[in-house]
Amino acid sequence: MKKIILVAFTAFLGLCVTSCNGGNTDANGAQTADTTVYQSDINEANGKAFIEKKLKEDSSYIKTESGLVYKVLAEGKGECFTQNDVIMTKYEGKHIDGKVFDNGNGEAVPFSCGSVIRGFGEVLQLMKPGMKVEVLIPSELGYGAQGVKDPNTGEEVIGANETLVFVLETIEKQQTLHQ
Repeated sequence: MKKIILVAFTAFLGLCVTSCNGGNTDANGAQTADTTVYQSDINEANGKAFIEKKLKEDSSYIKTESGLVYKVLAEGKGECFTQNDVIMTKYEGKHIDGKVFDNGNGEAVPFSCGSVIRGFGEVLQLMKPGMKVEVLIPSELGYGAQGVKDPNTGEEVIGANETLVFVLETIEKQQTLHQ
């Protein structure tokens, strides 16, 4: 009798554990591991691999302490911009597959170093007037896990944890903001 009760209790306990673990079982009822892979994880891994490949293939890329990676395409002249500067900048933003998501319509656009994503602000402060760079912005210096959706359509423009590629050309300092 004790043996039957023990077997019944063990079976009951097994059902409880399976239910508490989300019930991931195969066709035979055996417990299985959760193998869900999220797009954000794929984006993050692809971005890291993309940056490592660029650094390996082209020694002219420079990696900063924060993880930002850039390559000077044209030297500028004068002083580097500061955190409080508003800079007229031409830019093109792309996904790592080369698809353009924004380009400012080819016009110079004012950007404040302190009011853009971290990687964009960091590279602007490394630049001088007339300088042109290609910058690889890892997700943690970009839009991170939240990504960006089009406010009009709700469609995803930048995926969660995506690495971004920008070509930036600084034209001139428009003004300095006072704090």
